[in-house]
Amino acid sequence: DIIDIESQVTMISNNTCMSRLFSERLSKIYDLLYSQRAYVHHYVGEGMDEKEFAEARENIGFLEKDYLDSLTVKDDNDE
Repeated sequence: DIIDIESQVTMISNNTCMSRLFSERLSKIYDLLYSQRAYVHHYVGEGMDEKEFAEARENIGFLEKDYLDSLTVKDDNDE
């Protein structure tokens, strides 16, 4: 009510807490939507290949693993 805002922004910063975001939110939601083929027809209709969905999920997995690895390295350095 104090400020009239027309749009909203979400910030994702680069730290090890991101692994939780990838594993608990993005991966699960992506898997759920893709298993039900939700919205796939829109993207395919616009020219996207279905193989790109698998690549996108794989990239999310790589990001999740990278953040978990960096968390492990950080914990090893603290000891």
